[in-house]
Amino acid sequence: DVNAESKLVYRNGDGDEIVNSGIHCSADSVATTVRILNTKQIAVNVDTVGSVAAGYTIANVNYEPKKIKVAGENKELTKIKEVNIKDVDVSNLTETMECSVKVNDYLPEGITTVEDNDSIMTTVTVEPVETKKITLLNAEINLQGKREGYTYTIMGEH
Repeated sequence: DVNAESKLVYRNGDGDEIVNSGIHCSADSVATTVRILNTKQIAVNVDTVGSVAAGYTIANVNYEPKKIKVAGENKELTKIKEVNIKDVDVSNLTETMECSVKVNDYLPEGITTVEDNDSIMTTVTVEPVETKKITLLNAEINLQGKREGYTYTIMGEH
C-alpha cells in the first residue's frame, strides 16, 4: 500500500489554478492510502449445461479470451489457477448462439478482473445431426487384433 499526502489546489473549469485570498478551507492537504494488489494471468474454461434440441449437436464451443488477468491479495491469488464457467445454457438450441459472460461472477471473493477483462464472449455452434445408413456384408468386415483363445462372431443382419 502507498500512503501519500497531497496539497489541495483549486482549479476552474478550464483547469487553471484559482489564486484567490477569498477562498478558505479548514484543511490545506489531504491524506490518501492507495491499496496495491498483485496480479496474475489465469486460464478460462467454459462448459455448457442442458441439451440442444433433438436432431442437433454441439459442433464447437469457442470463447475469448482464453486467459485473463486478475488482481487480489497474494494469499488469495495463490489459491486460484483458473476460472471455470460451467453454466452456458444450450437447452433446446437449434442455431449458433453468442453470449457474454461476466467473469467476476465466477471469481472467489477477494479476486477481481483487471482492465477490460471482465467479460468472456462465448459462441456455441450447433449443427443438425447427420445420419447415414450403410450396409456391409460379413465378408467385407476384417477383424484385426484377434487374441488366441477367443471366438469372434459378427452379429447383425446378414
